[in-house]
Amino acid sequence: MPPIPRRAAPWLILLVTLGCKGSSSDFPVNPGDDDSDAPVETLTLSLSTPAAGATLPADAPFGLVGVVSPEEALSEALSTATLTANGAPISFSLSLDPDVYGGFLGEGGGLEAGAQTLVLTVAALDQTATATLSVTAVGNQPPTSPIPGITPSAPVSGEALFAGLVTPAEDPEGQAVTTTFTWRRDDVPMPEHDGLTTLPEGITRKGEVWTVSAIASDGALTSEPGEDSVLIEGAGPSISVSIDPSEPRPTDTLTCAWTVTEPDGEAITEERARWAVNGVELSDATIPLSGVLVRGDEVECVVTATSSSRTNTAVASVTVVNTTPVVTGVSLTGLPATESATLGCAVEATDDDGDTLTSAHTFYVNGASAGSAATLSGDSFNKGDTIWCEARVYDGAEWSVSAASDTTLAENSAPTPPTLSLSPNPGFIGGRFTCTITAPAADADPADALTTTVDWLLDGVVVSSGGALTYTAAGASAGSELACEVTVSDGDTDASSSAAVTLSDRLSGALTRADADLTLVGTESRAAFGQSLETPGDLDGDGLNELLVTGAGYSSSAGGVFLFYGADLVSDADDTDASAFWYGEAAGDTLGDLRGATGGVDLNGDGLSELLLGAPTATGDGLSELGAVYVLSSQDRASWGQGGSVADDAALIVRGGVAKDRAGSAFASVDLDGDGLGELFVSAPYADPTSASNGGAVAVYWLGGVLPAGELGPGDADLLLNASGGTDHLGLGGLGSLGDLDGDGLVELLIGAPDMDGVSCADCGVALVYLGGGLSAGSAVTAASLAVGQVEGLDGDDNVGISGVGLGDLDGDGLGEWALGARFGDATATDAGGVYVFFGGPPSGDLDLNDADVSLGGAASGDRLGWELSANDLDGDGLAELLTGAYTVEVGSLSDAGAAWIVLGSTLAGLSGAYDIADVAQLSVSGEATRAYVGRNAVALGDLNGDGLADWGLGAQGVTEGGLVRAGAVALFWGP
Repeated sequence: MPPIPRRAAPWLILLVTLGCKGSSSDFPVNPGDDDSDAPVETLTLSLSTPAAGATLPADAPFGLVGVVSPEEALSEALSTATLTANGAPISFSLSLDPDVYGGFLGEGGGLEAGAQTLVLTVAALDQTATATLSVTAVGNQPPTSPIPGITPSAPVSGEALFAGLVTPAEDPEGQAVTTTFTWRRDDVPMPEHDGLTTLPEGITRKGEVWTVSAIASDGALTSEPGEDSVLIEGAGPSISVSIDPSEPRPTDTLTCAWTVTEPDGEAITEERARWAVNGVELSDATIPLSGVLVRGDEVECVVTATSSSRTNTAVASVTVVNTTPVVTGVSLTGLPATESATLGCAVEATDDDGDTLTSAHTFYVNGASAGSAATLSGDSFNKGDTIWCEARVYDGAEWSVSAASDTTLAENSAPTPPTLSLSPNPGFIGGRFTCTITAPAADADPADALTTTVDWLLDGVVVSSGGALTYTAAGASAGSELACEVTVSDGDTDASSSAAVTLSDRLSGALTRADADLTLVGTESRAAFGQSLETPGDLDGDGLNELLVTGAGYSSSAGGVFLFYGADLVSDADDTDASAFWYGEAAGDTLGDLRGATGGVDLNGDGLSELLLGAPTATGDGLSELGAVYVLSSQDRASWGQGGSVADDAALIVRGGVAKDRAGSAFASVDLDGDGLGELFVSAPYADPTSASNGGAVAVYWLGGVLPAGELGPGDADLLLNASGGTDHLGLGGLGSLGDLDGDGLVELLIGAPDMDGVSCADCGVALVYLGGGLSAGSAVTAASLAVGQVEGLDGDDNVGISGVGLGDLDGDGLGEWALGARFGDATATDAGGVYVFFGGPPSGDLDLNDADVSLGGAASGDRLGWELSANDLDGDGLAELLTGAYTVEVGSLSDAGAAWIVLGSTLAGLSGAYDIADVAQLSVSGEATRAYVGRNAVALGDLNGDGLADWGLGAQGVTEGGLVRAGAVALFWGP
């Protein structure tokens, strides 16, 4: 059976009466006794309405709601139903309730007043069921009396009255009631207002009593009336007030107009009008109000009038509205309007309210809007365009009407000249100067094409005009000002900028050792201090280069090498003031002879240069003049001594192979393969390879970033380069880097054989050149077989290959220039010596000195120019200067006094052919004593003193100092 749906009220089962068909003997004793007669469900009846104890109306209908179960008995039950009250049948009707399973509903009626017992009986399924409940029936009673109320409780004449119920009526039987209102004036009925809850304005008068009566009805009976009364009081004066204008502006004059009447006819005893602004009383309203108002003020005219009844007040109010600002003028600023200018739009405006004004702008170019920013940049228009601006202002409430400026035409923008720098600075007479444009010229007019003119001025006079940005300051004098002036023109306007330097003769003229900035002297007779000098670079990381000075005559020719740190070179000093110095292992070792000492490319990968010190006649293993090179690691510099044996501080010693080899006559550390580590080259120019007596050999060691402990010899070399013939003396002089000659990023190598036979000359000397990367580890080979090219002398004993140096790229073709020394060359006179300069990269094939692009000869026979060459940029023009000397030059009557020269790179770049070096050199230094031997070396040393300029020096190994014969000296010149 499906579930019975729920109703809103719970079911009350009042009574169930069960009747059975037959007696108990009619049912089988056991289930199996009679299968043909199944059990019948019990009939039940329940009522939910009315509820037990309910009060019902007498002689009036009441509802019936209930449920019969089982549901299939419902129809039969309803057809047999009876309803009695106190045992007497009463009228009723029942029907099915479609919303409730087994439910029914209906209506009963005709109850007599008093207590009643209701009994509902149904029969179905041969059973009966009864529901019984007790109720009370009562007759109709009138509603309770309503209590009305009148508002307002103290009305004035003419005021509307409103009737309402303070307490509504109630019906004892719960029947709905209606309430009716009637009115009386002074106890006189006012039928025209009956039924109204509102009496309109204008009806009442002072002194009247108005009463409202309320009666409730349930449709049959009415209640007793309820009443409420009010006394009408005098309304007092009636006031009408207005302010003109109704939307005033701060500059307006306000007037107040008002009228006063007395509805009850009473006399007006007092009348008063006042102005108030923002709630604060201000002045008499009979006087117009002006000059005190601002936008947003709330202005009131307050009128008060009094009669015998009361005092009344009326208020008129207005709000002060904004005064629109006015633009009185607009103009363009930043004129003239060029494409490099920034234009503004200036606005003049007034506001009667005194408000702070903000402005908005619009620029127009040729009639089209160009933006609404406060400014207009020159890149928004072009020369010849028509420009104006419009502007309006805002006072926080309203925008003004826009106004426009006058129009203007965009004019030509003057070009901006370039920014220049002139180098070198300081500059020197004869130097080549470069005018560098560090920031290019510009023109804001995109259509303009700029033309450029470069003028060079010497003391204000144009000495060169055109487009060249380089100039050689020949013929100038000390103190002159050299200026580079660059002028650009856009066809309408020119603009110029310039840079200038004051020329110095520091790198010009004839000097002596006395002109040096600092002098170092030997303290031992015949020490030959200054025989060689070189810089190993910056060993201690302070940014200053260090200085190495040698003297092969120290300690009975044991020889000595002296290291001066750049930071210590502040005043004249002697050899014992050196930061570290060493002597040869034994007398006669000649430590520091020939090429003496140098630094070079890092050998062991610590980022620092090692010191390479040579002793060409050192004895080893009992073999005389075996020769040695001592490698000192800069990592050990804190423990380097002063005056001890060089072997004590050496990290590595490389010795010759047999007696008389004279290993260490020349040596170098060169990164030939570009791996950042130096290869170690050690020459033994008197070695006898392949039976070539005194032919010489060069041993090459690839150390791979590690300095091996102990000693090495030729047998340990990774490559052995041997001379071609006897007495070639391979490696006696020039051995080292020429720089990158072919522009491939790798340096080239020079090895000289100053007594080697050439193709067409005997004993004239040969310089062999090797390409970067052109050597690799292998067995012994003939040195000439691996060279990319060679240069030989012209005559016997020219001594070609005794020295060589790379000059960098002097002519700007991307290839390096280089030079060779031939101290017995005959360029200008017999054995005058010479320096031979080659342009355009490394040699190819067999060349001789006639193939040089420039030859520089000594001044006189026997001068011996070119024993040593050095190069560096001394004047800051980016070109290397050439430093060399002729150590046997006769100065006056002083034989072998010697001389040194500096030839500017800018000069060399412009030479072609043969010259006497004295004629092209920018500077010379002459010896001041017989056998001073000035010019045996003249060396560019880099920056020793921290002034940012390259310094240079020269040795005078033969001078007598402090009475010490041939003690030797070094002259240092701060750069340039």
